[in-house]
This record gives sequence, C-alpha cells and structure tokens, in this order.
Amino acid sequence: MTVRWLNVRLKSMQLPTLSDPSSVSSSYPSANDPRGLNPSHLHALLDHLRGIVGYFDTSNRCVFANHAYALAYHTTVQAMQGKHIRDVVGEAGWQVVEPYAQRVLAGEAVRYVREIDAGLPISRWIEVHLVPNAQADGRIIGNFVFIDDVTDQYRSQQAARESDARAERFVQAGTEGIVFYREGIIFDCNEAFIRMLGKKREELIGMRASHLFQKNDWDFAEKHMHLGKEHVYPAQLPRADGSLVTVEISGRPVMLNGQPASVASVRDTSQLASMNEALLRSQARYRALVDNSDQCAIFILDRVVVYSNPAAQRFFGLSEPQFLHVESVHLLHPDDRAFALLRRKQMIAGDPDRTVVLRTITPPSLRLNESSKINWVRLHGSMLEWDGRLGVLIFLTDITELRESQDKMRLSLAKEKELGDLKTRFVSMASHEFRTPLATDSNQFRAFATLQ
Repeated sequence: MTVRWLNVRLKSMQLPTLSDPSSVSSSYPSANDPRGLNPSHLHALLDHLRGIVGYFDTSNRCVFANHAYALAYHTTVQAMQGKHIRDVVGEAGWQVVEPYAQRVLAGEAVRYVREIDAGLPISRWIEVHLVPNAQADGRIIGNFVFIDDVTDQYRSQQAARESDARAERFVQAGTEGIVFYREGIIFDCNEAFIRMLGKKREELIGMRASHLFQKNDWDFAEKHMHLGKEHVYPAQLPRADGSLVTVEISGRPVMLNGQPASVASVRDTSQLASMNEALLRSQARYRALVDNSDQCAIFILDRVVVYSNPAAQRFFGLSEPQFLHVESVHLLHPDDRAFALLRRKQMIAGDPDRTVVLRTITPPSLRLNESSKINWVRLHGSMLEWDGRLGVLIFLTDITELRESQDKMRLSLAKEKELGDLKTRFVSMASHEFRTPLATDSNQFRAFATLQ
C-alpha cells in the first residue's frame, strides 16, 4: 500500500450563513428532495466525524458545533450554541486564540497549532484551521472552524527534532571529523573536521569532496564511494598550511530528509601512527636487549615454546627452529614437572612470588636417558598476553655451579661436624680414663692409713 501526504490550502469561501434559514434552504436540497439529502443529514454527517467542526458568527459566538467539538470541551452540542469562544476555550485559551479570530474576521484563512491540557494529565496538541465565510460582496459574516488532534504527529516531529538536536550535539562534541556530502558536494561538517584541516566552514561547505584529497588518495576513495556501501580506507588530507594529516575515513550512504546522501567519519591517525612507530622501535630495542642478553629467555604459550633467545638456545643445545613448539614440560626434570605446573596455577591466581628453583634436562625429553644432562636453574616467570592469549615469559638463570658449590660446602660442613664429634668423644673418653685411676689410689691410701 502506498501512503501519500496531501497539502491542502484553505481559502475564503462564499457559503451561506447557518443562521439564515432562507440561505440554507436556497443552497442545500430541501427535505422533499428526491435525492434524500437535507440539512439534518449534513448535521448528522458532521456529528459522526472524528474531527472537530464548528461555525462562529462575527461576534465569536457559536452557531454550530458538531458532537466531537462538544465532547472535546466536556459539554453538549446544545450547550455550545450561543457561547462565546472565550467561554469555550477558557480565558488562557482565549489569549492565544483572539489574535487568530481577529485575522479570520478580517478575511484571512488562518492555520495555527497550539497546546491544550483540557484537564488531562498529559497535554495534547491541536491544529486549527479558521476559514472566513464571505458573501458575494466580500462582507465577512462568520467563520468555519476545523480542528484536528495532531498530538501523535507533533510528538513524533518533536522527538525527531530532539533526536536531530542530540545528534547535532554529538556530532559537534565528537573528536572525530564528520562530513556530509551529496553527489560529491559537501553540505555540512562538524567543528572537529574544520579544526583538523585548519580551514573555515565557508571554505568547506559547497566544496567538492575530491578537492579534499591528493590525487592518488582520491582515486582510491572514489572507487570505494561508488560501491554504495560502508567503506573504510586510509588517506592523507592537505591542511590549510600545506602540511598533510594522516586519517582513516569511514563512509556510508544515508537518507537525509528523504534524499540519499553520504556521511564520512574522519579519524586523525597521525598520533596513532607515531605511537605505533614508537612502539615498534621500542619492541625492536627490547627484542635486541633480550636477544643479546646472557640470561635465557623463553615464552611459553599453551604449554609450548613460541620464542627463545640465543642464550636459551645455547643452554638447551637447540637451534631456534628446533626450539619452536617444544612442550614446556620436556624442558624440566620429570620429578619437578608437577611442582612447576602447580606454581603456574598459583601465578595465574595472583601469587606475587614469581621465582622458583628447578632442574632442567638437556636436550629436552619426555624421559631421562643416559645422554640427559641435569642442570639447576632459578626461574622467574611473568604472565603476559601474546596474540590475545595468556602466556608465560620465563627468564632462566643457570645456578648449577652455585648449587654444586653449596652441596660441596654442606658436605664439608657435615664432615667437619663429624670430625668435631669424634674429637669431643675422644676427649671425653680420655678424661674418664685419667680420672678413674686417681680415684682408686686415693681409696687405697685411706684404707692403708686406717690399718696403721
């Protein structure tokens, strides 16, 4: 079904006054008209209209009002007869209506929209048409009133205006440039875009979009514009001072006021490009530091090695390609693997202690064999993201010699302690032997003295 909107222009009409019976009878069919149509039929027809219809004389008193008119003001058709319009709409309403009533009595067809509350919790909006009733000599003898409730339409328009206002505030407050263009001509843009190019609004409005670009960039942009769908592409736009600003443009077709147009969002990526370059330089410097470090560095993702520095490759006796995708548990002594997995879970849970001492086997293997070399290492791990996944960066220090020295020292201390214990026991035994003979001689001497 096709919906069409009609714009109807009302102008002064020469109609008979409803207060003049002879005029009515001369203009309308009589009651005996074979067509069966008479003034009472017309009144009945008007009473069944949803719209409000009325007629007022030159003193602004009601001559006729249909049922909808009376219902709207909580009264009856009979009560409306002879009422001044002030008494119908109230004093506040009359202050609004009076200027229009004067204009219609001067022979002008008037249309206006006003708000009414009519005792309702939510006010409503009506559209009023006042049409003068002029006789053949031009004398105005009254006016017709046609009123329609346009609340829904008004609220829709108001919502659209508010939405447009919000969109305008959003567009103007945004940091990204916004450009509207139709058939290649710019017809609007926001302040961010003006600042971005360092130009004046007057210079941009009416400009061809192609003049914003360098030749190579425009050829690329035009190709995307003709696709008729959303598109994103990079470009460099000339500024007013001759410099270039690196941007990312996202454009798409839209409908504005019922007409096809296009809108483009322009994001200044100059700073982002500089940051990316600085990040790449920083990453390169960090990579160089790690690659040239004497400390072993390994990155483990999903329990396999995805990166190893030269020091780690030398320590485990593997080349870089051989090291890739080696399972991390194969680097560790079988007896230490369960402990390593436990420490990994504790790190993920937020344990601040990131250092552990473990044994490694070289070359990496699932099981120990005759060629396996066991080393002691101090391992420090940190949880990091790699391609959006959580992995572990491990710095590994070989402490085998330190561990062996400590073992030798513990063995030496144990031997010294054992020797000390032997010396203590020997002295204790010797002292006992020396004390025992002297005690025996003393007892014999006392016994000999008693005999004498």
